[in-house]
Amino acid sequence: LLITIIGSVNIFSATYISSIYENTGLLGYFLKHMTFLFLSMAAGVILYRYDYRQLQKPHMLQRIMIATLIGMILVLVIGAVINGRWIVIGPVSIQPSEFAKLAALIWTSAKLSTMRKWGKPKHTNPLVNLQGYFSERISYMLPMLIWPIIFAGLTILQPDMGTTVLIFGFSFVLIYLAGFD
Repeated sequence: LLITIIGSVNIFSATYISSIYENTGLLGYFLKHMTFLFLSMAAGVILYRYDYRQLQKPHMLQRIMIATLIGMILVLVIGAVINGRWIVIGPVSIQPSEFAKLAALIWTSAKLSTMRKWGKPKHTNPLVNLQGYFSERISYMLPMLIWPIIFAGLTILQPDMGTTVLIFGFSFVLIYLAGFD
């Protein structure tokens, strides 16, 4: 709460003069900030009460991935270039690559919870059997990384290398923390 108050005071302080010059009113940017702050707080309360295990169900995973994919394709077709690619709908701007990060985490987590656990690998030394070493690991990781690969490919077309690295990085960190060596 304290950080929110300090941040809001900083927004007001930083945009006070520019909002006067741009005829957005005395509190122009601050009111916009407060509106989004209260909307996000309401969304947070709703999501806090949501059972996250519902996201593991195949129909929910499919809806999340398809909606994210549509957003990623739309941003390439109709997106405005404003420090990255954004879909502008009236006063609201949406960057689908941010949703892609979250969708990649949801997908990887759901697949990790339903797939067999990574046990002791058959091929432990890549110098002895390189093909077996890599095929064993790829066959385990590919189902978990298929959507992150798609999202990263669409993100790199925007081009946004930083978000691409984060989409892959978050997925790999999850896989590593689940016990994959």
